[in-house]
Amino acid sequence: MHNEVHARASSIRSLPVRASYLALALAGEEKLRERQHLVALCQRYGVAPPDNDADHFGAVFDAFQMSWEQHGEFSTYTFYAYDSESEPFSEPALKKVPVDWLANIGGQTMVAAHASVVAAADTDYQDGMDLSSLSAYFAGNSIVGSKVTGGAASVFTDFRIHVDGFSRFLVVDQNLKTAQAGRLLHRLFDIEVYRVLALLAFPIARKLYPELKKADRQLYAITNSMTQPDADDAKLLDELTALAAEVENHISSHQFRFAAASAYYHLVGQRLEDLREARIQGIQTLGEFIKRRLEPAMNTCASTSHRFNLISERVSNASQLLRTKVDIIIERQNQGLLSSMALRAKMQLRMQQTVEGISMVAITYYAASLVGKIAEACMARAACRSGNCRGRSDSVHFYRGRPRHQTHPPHYRKHDGLMKYPEPMAWEFIARFILRRPLANAVKLSISTSAPLFEKAPKGIKGVGGDCSNKLPSITLFQRARQV
Repeated sequence: MHNEVHARASSIRSLPVRASYLALALAGEEKLRERQHLVALCQRYGVAPPDNDADHFGAVFDAFQMSWEQHGEFSTYTFYAYDSESEPFSEPALKKVPVDWLANIGGQTMVAAHASVVAAADTDYQDGMDLSSLSAYFAGNSIVGSKVTGGAASVFTDFRIHVDGFSRFLVVDQNLKTAQAGRLLHRLFDIEVYRVLALLAFPIARKLYPELKKADRQLYAITNSMTQPDADDAKLLDELTALAAEVENHISSHQFRFAAASAYYHLVGQRLEDLREARIQGIQTLGEFIKRRLEPAMNTCASTSHRFNLISERVSNASQLLRTKVDIIIERQNQGLLSSMALRAKMQLRMQQTVEGISMVAITYYAASLVGKIAEACMARAACRSGNCRGRSDSVHFYRGRPRHQTHPPHYRKHDGLMKYPEPMAWEFIARFILRRPLANAVKLSISTSAPLFEKAPKGIKGVGGDCSNKLPSITLFQRARQV
């Protein structure tokens, strides 16, 4: 980390010098092949190759000097040649490099530039002279330029690509030192490559402008529909979700390019400040030219990126409002549903309490009746055992094959000379209580509710206690209970 401040030093050996600059866009695999290609050049000239983790390298070969730098999106090659020629751009430094090695360089060329540092006497340059003679070095094009590095040199260019595919920079040495010349060339090449990289976002911004207007109109239509009382919230939410997905797709696809363009434009401004330009009468400075052409494009890119972010925020706000509206409607529906459920639960509770009250009354009534009937039967049985059952009617109780007399309660009444029981349903309830035991041990009693209760008893059956021995049941109570 300490040596990072000394990295990428722009050092040239002497003046005058000619330089050729290449900036290549490389993918992941191409970067690996680039390093191998660089190692092959070093082996060809017997020069120590760069380390495997190095991102910059410089070496002097037989007829040229080379500097290599690897950046995030691109790699740069700068070639220097020191033999003087009559014309600044007639024999560029790139011709000193082996042709077969240049042909196999991978990647896509982004920037290609030639620069020549010549003495003022070689070009007959003087302050205030007619600059039309310098236009001949740029194919007659209009030139821009300025005094740089405190007046130690003058820089001229036309910012055009010539027939050989390279742009041109002419540096007139008036009082340059060698280190100053190296830094000056480095700044000029940085301005060129960063200017081109910043402009990569401009075609994208122009392409996205119709999409931006379309998204803006869709958002306006959706928000306008949200204010209508009969709007279909589900449909609006679907449209808003689709619009949000489309806008976020554009942002995620191009946000990196717009952010990189802003960073590169900032670097261009820094390099222009480092030149310390001074105006040459009659022509634009490099900073003025670049600012006039580059700034509108950068403003367009920044505006497009900002408007997409703004639309994304507006879509998010509209989605939140619409979801809030839908949530309120759902909460109202849930509140009504809970109210109806609470009312039904309250009605069910009241019905349950009523049924429980009625059940308690019924159970109490039947329990009291059962206890009363059992008590009467027990009293009648006790009276019969004591021999005080005369005047009562008995029924024969067959139990396990042996007849047994049972005295009827005293509330029997006579009907046509016979005893008639007035409450058959009560006896049926008692029969249900008595007949809980198995059928094999069932007790058979005879009670007739629609005919005379007693008939003549068969011979051999004798009653106990008076005239109850001549009566025999005709219908079994067991059968009557089963009918019930």
